[in-house]
Amino acid sequence: VRAADQLLTDSRFYKIAVGKSREADVLEALGRPGGKTRYADSETWYWKINISPNTGSFYVTLGNDGVVRNAGMLIDSILGSDMGP
Repeated sequence: VRAADQLLTDSRFYKIAVGKSREADVLEALGRPGGKTRYADSETWYWKINISPNTGSFYVTLGNDGVVRNAGMLIDSILGSDMGP
């Protein structure tokens, strides 16, 4: 191992361009996903992320043609928030 770089950063997430980036671009920017879900016309990849003090996932959905169709972040929970009425 020559170096250990943090791949899951905001600047790397913003490199993923919907409609332009391809599977190889995503792997180069973010590394291997922690999980994958296959659908009939797409595949969604997931990476666990820490957005202190919260946790969540960054996801990328690739069409069968290998082009990014959607990407975004999902936050598991927001600490200290009052979601009640």
